[in-house]
Amino acid sequence: MLLAFWGIVFVPLSITPVNIIFAIIIFMENKKTKTMPKNSKPAKFQKSALKKGMPQKTDFKEVDPKKANYILRAKKFRAKKRLGQNFLIEPGVIEKIVSNVGAEDVVLEIGPGLGFVTEKLVELAKKVVAVELDEDAIKVLEKNLNGKENFTLIHSDILKTNLKDIFKEEFENGKKIKVVANIPYYITSPIIAHLLGEIDEIQNENRKMIDEIILMVQYEVALRLVADEKSPNKEYGMLSILSQFWADCSIIKNVSKKCFMPSPKVDSAILRIKINDTPRCEITPLLKRTMKAAFLGRRKNIKNSLQNAGFLDVEKALNEAGFDVQMRGEKFSIEDFCKLSKALYKYNSPDIKKEI
Repeated sequence: MLLAFWGIVFVPLSITPVNIIFAIIIFMENKKTKTMPKNSKPAKFQKSALKKGMPQKTDFKEVDPKKANYILRAKKFRAKKRLGQNFLIEPGVIEKIVSNVGAEDVVLEIGPGLGFVTEKLVELAKKVVAVELDEDAIKVLEKNLNGKENFTLIHSDILKTNLKDIFKEEFENGKKIKVVANIPYYITSPIIAHLLGEIDEIQNENRKMIDEIILMVQYEVALRLVADEKSPNKEYGMLSILSQFWADCSIIKNVSKKCFMPSPKVDSAILRIKINDTPRCEITPLLKRTMKAAFLGRRKNIKNSLQNAGFLDVEKALNEAGFDVQMRGEKFSIEDFCKLSKALYKYNSPDIKKEI
């Protein structure tokens, strides 16, 4: 207050704009000091503001133009939850998906959505065929990719489509294709079974046409697809065996849920499923039924699981194959199941009465 007083006294003696401003500043600082609580400290932003010439920090990052374009296009489209539509908007992840596609490759894309991955595939591959179920997405794809000579769009359900009908020329010439797919959880098993065939389906035409599958799925599903008998019990099961019996399956990249729009509740992963010409082991008439019985009763030992499924002389078969009757099904490798089913076949006909 004393400083304010002297400021007021001397202002009339030499009134200049500088003195007036100085007096106001002194008055405001005294007022601020009076209103501040004892032992309080100026806020951090006040301190930094006093440092003249210092650049202010911000949390804003430069947005990739491609990503900005994807975001804008995704916002204009009404995604359908019933179809599990979550559009990938991260350019770096898209580059990873198409990283193994070359100029001579023929590619099938399942569920292209708005075509963000499709556009990159069309740039790289010799031929791209996209199968899409959603009519609204079809309209967007037709508008954006119309006129691309190496692109074909099919409005259909992939589960009702045979690859040899789509790729007649490739089928006749024995040329294999690559598959790219971003699929929701609820349809993962049916699509994999459709592409790879069942475990005991030796002459599956779809599988014979495929070189590899690049698959985007929920992270938890990815763990199940690559799991084996050493993995946590809940991960290893029939889906694991289905994906690995005719192929080598591996996770090549984890993908955050922030890379999608709309953002799903869980993270995802990209898998590479490399198809093999031969199965993991010998296929016996009871192999599939043995596996299904083992995983049907996870908390039961293998002996009880097989007996409940209608198998006869289970203990004899287990002893003959060299397995402990107290083992659980999830501790059997694919090769173990082949060995066990071969032993069971000696004591059971393929048409055992109780169905699984």
